[in-house]
Amino acid sequence: MASPPSRKKHGILVHTADQPMEVWLEQAKRERSTAHDLVKLGRERAAAVFAHLAIEKALKAYYRQKHERHPPVSHNLVYLAERTNLLLPDELKQRLEALNDVSIVHLYSGTPEPSENVDALLEATDRLFDWITDHLTSAT
Repeated sequence: MASPPSRKKHGILVHTADQPMEVWLEQAKRERSTAHDLVKLGRERAAAVFAHLAIEKALKAYYRQKHERHPPVSHNLVYLAERTNLLLPDELKQRLEALNDVSIVHLYSGTPEPSENVDALLEATDRLFDWITDHLTSAT
């Protein structure tokens, strides 16, 4: 039996986008839950990152289902939403843009906490997540 191809490049495990929609969706649910748990622990900066990942993976699940191919390799939520051709209502588009601006950048900025109110950030995440996954379900 042949060994599976290595997923390492330069000694680092490389993520592949070659996952079924269901895997992306399960990961998205887990990241959303983690974001909420981190807020309870007082870790708002980390919660913002996981909120971003939840929406990113939900968008990738939608893309995978709709286009039947690997989603784009990107952390940019606005770009991913555009690539899915999912037409977000203006209010949710604004929330997506705000989440895009406040999350992943915190990994590198040294900023101790997001400038946005973390409760508002999670509420936006929940609304976006529910809207995207509702459309995911109806797209089947």
